[in-house]
Amino acid sequence: MRPRMDWIKRNASDLLPIVIAVVVPLAGILLAAQEGVSGDRTHAVRIGAACVLGVCLWALILTA
Repeated sequence: MRPRMDWIKRNASDLLPIVIAVVVPLAGILLAAQEGVSGDRTHAVRIGAACVLGVCLWALILTA
């Protein structure tokens, strides 16, 4: 179990952008789904569009 933690600590600076790129859009999608279910579809579409924009921006940053 110890070698895995050492690998994560050594590569934390490389893993952080990838973790952010995955977790933040997932949180936005969940929030958009919750807003859509609660009835405010216009707000849900805006949140969903912001998630898509965020994914595109992170793709540009990570591939630059």
